[in-house]
Amino acid sequence: PPLPKINNMSSLVSAAAELVLGSRAHAAKDGKGISLMLWNHANGTQLKSFYSGLCAPGTVIATDDFLVAAQIDKGCIFFWKWAEEKPTIRISVESRVTSLQITSDSSYCIVGTAKGTLFVWEVATGKMLCRLNGVHRHHPISQLCITDDDLILVSGGGDGVLRVWSLANLISVPSEEQRHRLVRQTKTPMFTLRSHKLPITCVAVSKGVSGSARLYSGSTDRSVHIWELVGGTLLGTITLGVEVTCLCVDPAEVFLYVGQKNGRIGVYSLHNQELEGNSGVLVTKPTKQVAAHTQAVSSMAITTDGRSLITCGKDAALRVWDTFSLQAIRTKSTGATDEINNVIFIRKLLTTDPSPGFEVKNFKRTQYDEGDDGLSDSSEQYPLGGRVCGKEKMSVEEWDDKIGKISTSLTYSCPATYSSSATGKRRGDVSDDCSIEDDKGDIIVAQKPKIVDEVKVEETTNEK
Repeated sequence: PPLPKINNMSSLVSAAAELVLGSRAHAAKDGKGISLMLWNHANGTQLKSFYSGLCAPGTVIATDDFLVAAQIDKGCIFFWKWAEEKPTIRISVESRVTSLQITSDSSYCIVGTAKGTLFVWEVATGKMLCRLNGVHRHHPISQLCITDDDLILVSGGGDGVLRVWSLANLISVPSEEQRHRLVRQTKTPMFTLRSHKLPITCVAVSKGVSGSARLYSGSTDRSVHIWELVGGTLLGTITLGVEVTCLCVDPAEVFLYVGQKNGRIGVYSLHNQELEGNSGVLVTKPTKQVAAHTQAVSSMAITTDGRSLITCGKDAALRVWDTFSLQAIRTKSTGATDEINNVIFIRKLLTTDPSPGFEVKNFKRTQYDEGDDGLSDSSEQYPLGGRVCGKEKMSVEEWDDKIGKISTSLTYSCPATYSSSATGKRRGDVSDDCSIEDDKGDIIVAQKPKIVDEVKVEETTNEK
């Protein structure tokens, strides 16, 4: 017999192929410690729960191999296998995690902390491939976003600055020669974007390869900026009357959805001929706007076909929207103590036919260990930030007892001795985890030299 005619087949396919994953912002009333919950947004039924601590905003990542999230109040990262409800491993980080990303092949984990430190680990081995201190002038790294081809990483911080990084540069291992001398220009961003005046609250990158991708950034300065990702060119600005809390762009990059602190969602057309002009996407007014929540919108996500949008707010409500009409087709009230702070869409196949994945190793605390090409922990990279004083020198000398004098003497311009341009006071020395920036504000990265011995030579006695 002929199949019945279905007018909205793509929506049914999307509903059957994707599920909603949300994380709690408060402790569960039942005391079971549920961290993440899996829903079928087509009928509103809860399918599964994952147990552990509460998850931090913007840190829930789903890959084919595992589910990852960071704890909201501690420096901890949890990894779950899709077939298990409890985490397979709990990894400690030295400070509270504020942003998190995993590459599409689950090979690398990128972490941003409240102290402004950027970490890159290799998941299969646990090796720390990169550690950058003071990436955003010691402000928290509030946002991390990576392109679909895993080539470019974008970080946003409390200083209102966006930094665009080459992921290949971050995970590259320096040569043996570079590890034992000062290296000024390794692990630096490709470029820096400085149009926002206040902290970055949300970042989104369009689908596809990085060469044609666009970057969308929102801030508490009540604006959304649209950038060309590769060149860093500002294409357009959306000015709002309220703070921006979250962003979402549809897969076809036709509409941009902006969540606001007053609970409203604005929809902006990125290809309106009346607004495009010469810049390509200069937009100022929303195509549609709706009061989605009674309080701030916390997170939003869109299906792969662009037909359904899901939002969660601080009013403890979870809503599914039809993107064409912008009408709420389903509402789930989670209760005052069950506020959801993260929502993402995942493929249903991950839960029905989960991948066995691979064993995640505990992340190492140092960048290099003994046995890694003969390099010890003393050669760990120390990125810098502030302004270079340039007047003080550091001498590294080696005393030879056999000949009774100095056999080796090396002098460096001390890169980690710096002074503030405002006060002129010395703020640190070479042993500190500090950071230095040049006149343009770009980070200068140097490597802590390996000090063999420190000696003081008297001019008259020539004694150690």
